[in-house]
Amino acid sequence: MTKNTNEQLIQDNYRNVYALAHSLAKSYNLAFEAFEDLQKVGYISLIEQSKTFDENSGVPFWTYACKGVKLKMLEELRFILDTVSISPYLNKQIGKVRKIVSVNAESNTSELIEIVSQILKISADKSEELLILSTKEKTSIDEYQSMLESGEGMQDDKLEDMLKSDCLNPEDLMLEQENQAFAMLLADSLDDILSHRQAEYIRMYFGIGCAPQTFEQIGEEFCVNAGTVEKGVKSALKKLKEYID
Repeated sequence: MTKNTNEQLIQDNYRNVYALAHSLAKSYNLAFEAFEDLQKVGYISLIEQSKTFDENSGVPFWTYACKGVKLKMLEELRFILDTVSISPYLNKQIGKVRKIVSVNAESNTSELIEIVSQILKISADKSEELLILSTKEKTSIDEYQSMLESGEGMQDDKLEDMLKSDCLNPEDLMLEQENQAFAMLLADSLDDILSHRQAEYIRMYFGIGCAPQTFEQIGEEFCVNAGTVEKGVKSALKKLKEYID
């Protein structure tokens, strides 16, 4: 692979790393600094993945790189959660997962994902994240990554579903990146262009000066439902684009 091709792969997939870090930061209600740390780790992993990618493999680069980038982010997230105060609910969830792993020590990773999912009544993707976050030994993540790469203990269709659920499609990523660009560009003028609530919606959703949050989390803050917040964000973005035009 030529240097130019390698650099193009990295440039074309920066927004994917941002989207993945943004999703994790929302899910775990991270501070803005932690969100930036996840992005940095993801970018470094993206560069490393580009060095080993075979462009003749027939596999899209992001499909190849996504699982490795996410695992590195989760490893960093595990460290972050050890150094900050986390919610009692998340702390309890991690404690439950550690007990489940202890009781089912002979089970492989894919079996543990299924067991955790059934007991805690959560999705397989969330079970997988909690398993990694609850693991104390770094080598366990390395072994887990090897398992994913080899496909051991996991059917191809299940792995494909996992990748699809973790990585936004190109159209959504482009829109998310464009909207973020508008919000960041006008960050200092939000209060002049938007209503107070719309400005707060934009800051909270895109993580401007704070941790990025979901529509549900923002709704809890303002005592409204997620649909109302989503409409407010879309309306605010429309105003910002009209202002620029």
